[in-house]
Amino acid sequence: MLNYVEYHINAGHLEVVGRDDVEIKASLNGKVIIVPAVKIEGTEYLVRKVGGFYSSEIEEIQLPNTVTEITSSGFDGAELLHTIIMPKSLRCIHWNAFGGCSSLESVELNEGLEEIQSDAFSNCSRIKTMNIPDNVCIYGGCFKNVKLSEIIFPETFKIGGGYIFAEDSTPIRIFLKSTDAKEPEGYKEGLFDEDSGVTNFTTLYVPKGSLNLYKKSPYWGKFKYIKEYNPESLSQ
Repeated sequence: MLNYVEYHINAGHLEVVGRDDVEIKASLNGKVIIVPAVKIEGTEYLVRKVGGFYSSEIEEIQLPNTVTEITSSGFDGAELLHTIIMPKSLRCIHWNAFGGCSSLESVELNEGLEEIQSDAFSNCSRIKTMNIPDNVCIYGGCFKNVKLSEIIFPETFKIGGGYIFAEDSTPIRIFLKSTDAKEPEGYKEGLFDEDSGVTNFTTLYVPKGSLNLYKKSPYWGKFKYIKEYNPESLSQ
């Protein structure tokens, strides 16, 4: 236990597996800092995995640039968590990692992230915007019961299976960065459930000059509303 957070050695690295809720609330005011490494008997172990905060009362957490995974249900039900910064080292957000984090308002995903698994942000009801980094593989249900106002997709991304957008998780606006109407890789059918009507009431925004390509696309042309936008506006 270090600063009221429990670390275990796992496969030559450290994994955060638990915490002392009483002390974190009383002594740290709900704010947790995960250390990047711990030296044990002369050997330094890097912290690679973080979990063990399910149903906790933490409000903020700071992760070091050694963490590569947020474990399954790692923060499930942490209803007071409102701030988390994803480290540049993060590679995978596992199943249900942030399920039910109803106070989490914004999430900045890092470049280099490889997977957002099913239910990763399910029932995070306050999240309104999501910017997906390049080459991420996203799985069905990762935004279950999340009413996004908008989501921004990079030029290249992958679908791992299941529906990303259905009746319970349909954004108002979808922004695409590809200028050549590139389709997602992997399970293409999983981006949207046509039976839910997502293609009839969600507006697809495409880079200026590519409108005709998208309208003629057998894949993207299914959207009833397709409009152009200036890509520079996304960085403002």
